[in-house]
Amino acid sequence: RYEVAQELSERIDRESRFSTKLNMQYSVLPSYTQLGMAALLPHGSLEFDSKDRLYVLADGRSAKGIEARTAILSAVGGKAIRYDDLTKLKVSEIKELYKSCNVLYVYHNHIDATGDTEKTESETVDACEKTFKELGEVVKKLASGNVHNMIITADHGFLYQDRDLDSTEWLSEQPKGDAVWVRKRRFSIGSNLAPGRAFVTFNAAQIGMDDARNEGISIQVPNSIMRLRMQGTGVKYVHGGAALQEIVVPVLHVSKGRSAADDVRPVEFTILQRTDRLSSRQLTVEFFQNEPVGGKIRARTVLAGLWGRDAAGNDVLISNETPVAFDLLGQEKSERHVTATLMLTSDAERFNGTNIELRLREKTDGSNVLVMLDQKARYFFKQGVVADDAGFFD
Repeated sequence: RYEVAQELSERIDRESRFSTKLNMQYSVLPSYTQLGMAALLPHGSLEFDSKDRLYVLADGRSAKGIEARTAILSAVGGKAIRYDDLTKLKVSEIKELYKSCNVLYVYHNHIDATGDTEKTESETVDACEKTFKELGEVVKKLASGNVHNMIITADHGFLYQDRDLDSTEWLSEQPKGDAVWVRKRRFSIGSNLAPGRAFVTFNAAQIGMDDARNEGISIQVPNSIMRLRMQGTGVKYVHGGAALQEIVVPVLHVSKGRSAADDVRPVEFTILQRTDRLSSRQLTVEFFQNEPVGGKIRARTVLAGLWGRDAAGNDVLISNETPVAFDLLGQEKSERHVTATLMLTSDAERFNGTNIELRLREKTDGSNVLVMLDQKARYFFKQGVVADDAGFFD
């Protein structure tokens, strides 16, 4: 989940007037939805619901479902809404919703809804890609409703292996105790579960639950990334255990700026002109990319070519135009040099003995129109005398 947020952060950073800062926090243990959702709500204490131990009460109130979470948030002037419902709102309605509360929770669940289902767990990577797009859109929509500061986080992480598991990744043991109420691939909840070498065992107090109301409750998670054998449910996408991928979750701060300094801009570069003379039909030009791309600095590609000016004052392209890509990520200056080789055409002969120029053109955003850039380099073109095979000179 942290890796997903890291890429989401990079994508949002590429948008004008948006900036992000990525931190982390540890999720609950076991790292599963019903406990994690409750923990992200304002509360003083958490306890397992005696009617169904999978679910959790926050200060004695159910945290199951959007309506229950809205009721808990109302105590601090907060509200909750599903992603799908938010996308249906007009900008004016989002403004009114935002003004009506101190904090707004927006719930998005596409990755878990895909990964937690056996038939669709192999589509997890596609679900992450869809989530990038949907969360990017909701950030923009909230910003249009005057929301300038947002936090994107998660109730838990996940493990995903896009392959069949081998025998070494399955536990041969099963949890035992006075009672086993909940048994999942990566965790179990029960009464006085018996410690075993294959598991790490916790009591309620050790995982932050109200000890007085959860006396005798035990929680077990398999060692490493092992899975419990059980009927149904997927095995490639799992969570609930204590592996770093399951318990390290992102806290992504997103801010909407108000100044042009927050705009995305193309990377800057410099022509490194090594000579001011050209005596052959080939020229290799060196460029230096002034900064690494990333964040607000986007990559760009320009077309480089040699131009001459004829007697009538017309500019004439007298070489090939070759694309030069400035997309380097290196922090060291030595890693950001780019070269392009240009070949003069036969039309260049009439410009022998004159000044010619290296010129750069670039497509404008959203169109195929080429615009000439200000950066240029001038060369005096004087093609030298060359002996032919018979020894005569031209």
